[in-house]
Amino acid sequence: MFIKNREKLIESLSTNSVCIVCSGDLKIRSNDTEYMPFRPNSDFLYLTGFDEPESILVIQKGVNETKTTLFLRPKDKKIEIWTGYRLGLEAAPQKCSVDQAEDIETFQTKIKELMVGFHHLYFDMMNVELHSILLNSLKSITNSRGNKKPIPFQFNNLSKFTYKQRLIKTESEIDLIKSACKITKETHIKLMRESHRCNNERELLAIINHTFTDLGATYSSYHSIVASGKNALCLHYIENNKTLNDQDLILVDAGAEFDYYSSDVTRTFPKGKTFSAEQKIIYDIVLKAQKDAILYASKGKTLTDIHDFTSNILLEGLLEYKILKNSKEEILEKNLLKQVYPHGTSHFLGMDVHDQNTRFENEIETTLDNGMIFTVEPGLYLYPDLDINEKFKGIGIRIEDDILIKDNKSFNLTSDIPKEILEIESIKK
Repeated sequence: MFIKNREKLIESLSTNSVCIVCSGDLKIRSNDTEYMPFRPNSDFLYLTGFDEPESILVIQKGVNETKTTLFLRPKDKKIEIWTGYRLGLEAAPQKCSVDQAEDIETFQTKIKELMVGFHHLYFDMMNVELHSILLNSLKSITNSRGNKKPIPFQFNNLSKFTYKQRLIKTESEIDLIKSACKITKETHIKLMRESHRCNNERELLAIINHTFTDLGATYSSYHSIVASGKNALCLHYIENNKTLNDQDLILVDAGAEFDYYSSDVTRTFPKGKTFSAEQKIIYDIVLKAQKDAILYASKGKTLTDIHDFTSNILLEGLLEYKILKNSKEEILEKNLLKQVYPHGTSHFLGMDVHDQNTRFENEIETTLDNGMIFTVEPGLYLYPDLDINEKFKGIGIRIEDDILIKDNKSFNLTSDIPKEILEIESIKK
């Protein structure tokens, strides 16, 4: 899969160009302890299928041929005893389908040779360390009296090209995301079944982590959110350690990552066996907005279109049940819906849970097309300090699914994860 990804990227690069992609390094958590397991840069994975740290892919696209070089850590028996297997230079060309492999320790020297004779340079401009190395290398070449060949003078942000390519998923990528969704489904259903036995949010977090691992997830796609009661009013609540109360709702935002492809699902359900009357009203408003928005999503729409559509449905529900005290005109004029719905409805999904695909190009927003995957996740957050109907204060609800555009229409990859009130209450009996 990664070979085809690389070939497609090479087609989009200018002739006489050098492209550089880094895997990233291990990061220190504290003192001499790293964050583990290591998660490589998604662009690097997408183009190499290789997941070791301290690795760099260099692509040289000339007029008549393209050459690939992978810089990586060499074999080292003593170090491997402590930290595990390394692929090494000898095996890398065949394993990663590159022309040659070099010791990563030689990168700063050899990149000078690899850039000479080329005009264009593609790399992640947000990578400050790489940016500095390349600038210093080009300066060193320029100051060298012996060099008469051209060097890169046009810099391009590689992300603009890889993100656009990654936006359209292949069938193989879709299958991997479906596998991640399947693990996520089993996990959310288990949480609904087991929550009444739990006394603390961290017990539910433990169920998530265990089930993901047990079912073969690579990692969690992101730090899971287990937010009970008023904790759900914090959009990215990560403490996950508060006592559960029987009358509370529990908002769980958790998605498995499978073979480096993500899922992202949110469900909100009662700790006890049933929703309260007030909880049902807010839940039904959010659920209607989400279901209608999924049907609305189709080829040619934008994520902004989906958000605006969803916001209107949420507003109508809030007005119908007199949850907001302001008039519709005042709410629209002062953008008061933002007080109870402060986030967007959708983001793209892929190797990263928030795939940083270019939403805008030349100030024109990307329109949905077949093969794109994104979330639809409306929510309502009724903060206690707002001037709203008292009996609804403190309720936070979000419902999120992963959506594929297929045959010009929306296809819900996580539709089999229960979200109807009767389904959830049936599971909890």
